[in-house]
Amino acid sequence: MYEDCINKGLIDAINLSPYFQLLGITVEYANNGCARLKMKVKDDLFNLGGVIHGGAIASIADSAVGIALAATNKKNPNKLATIELKINYFMPVIEGEIIAEANIVFKGNQIAVGDVEVKDQEDRLIAKGIATYIVH
Repeated sequence: MYEDCINKGLIDAINLSPYFQLLGITVEYANNGCARLKMKVKDDLFNLGGVIHGGAIASIADSAVGIALAATNKKNPNKLATIELKINYFMPVIEGEIIAEANIVFKGNQIAVGDVEVKDQEDRLIAKGIATYIVH
């Protein structure tokens, strides 16, 4: 899978980042403005209602767009930041894993926009988002 990805060392470093480790997120694929990330469902991500907290879902969605964007800018993949994130939630998740797939839909000189779908392991849509980034 890595053969089509952006810098393997960068993906390995992202996967080992403390935040990704905390949430259980891994990058599966990133290339040409697309990315796919997975997150394991674990009890410490549950809200008081016993489902994955919306913030955890927003984190994987935002991360997927950011990594997809980094995959378009191989010279300086870390020089970007989220400036807006909008997400709609459709159903709760209580077990398994969730998958976020993002695509960059616009990239200008300083602003980029990506969309993302978050699905459960049974391919049901649980959230849909759009993120705007500033590119330095």
